[in-house]
Amino acid sequence: SSYHHHHQHHHSIMWSNTHNMFKLLLALSALVSLSSSQQFREDNFEISDANANSCETIVEASRFDGDCCSLNSTDDGGCVLNIVNGRCKITGQYWTIDWTSTYKQGGATCPPSEYPELASAAYATDAPAADDTPEDGATGMGVSAVLILSSIAAG
Repeated sequence: SSYHHHHQHHHSIMWSNTHNMFKLLLALSALVSLSSSQQFREDNFEISDANANSCETIVEASRFDGDCCSLNSTDDGGCVLNIVNGRCKITGQYWTIDWTSTYKQGGATCPPSEYPELASAAYATDAPAADDTPEDGATGMGVSAVLILSSIAAG
C-alpha cells in the first residue's frame, strides 16, 4: 500500500506543474499579442496623435522608420505626433504604430518637428555611436576576466 501512496503523491505534483506551465503559457501569449499589436493605418488626411509622455522620453525608448514622424512637445509636457503626406513607423513602449498619410492637398508636406533627424528614411537605423558602446564594454569585461583567470592559474 505504501507504493500506491507514493504513486498518488507523484501524480499530484505532475498536475500542479502542468497547471503552472499552462498559466505561464497564457501569460506569454497575452504578452505576445500585446507587443505585436502594431497599428497599421493609411489615411488621406493629416494624422495626429498625442501621448502623455515627453517627446524626449519617447525618442530615447523608440525606434523610428519612415519619412515623416513630426514630434512636438505640448504645453503640459506631453508629445504630439503629426504625419502629413508621409509614413511614420515607431516601435517602442510608448507608440507602436505604422501609419501613412497620403494627404497632399494644397501641396501639404510633413510639418516641422522638434526632432527633424527622426523624419528622414535615412535615419531608419540608430546612430552607430550608440551601438558601439555596449560591445566595447563587453569586450573589456571579457579581457579582464581572462587576465584574472590567468593570474589565478599562474599563482
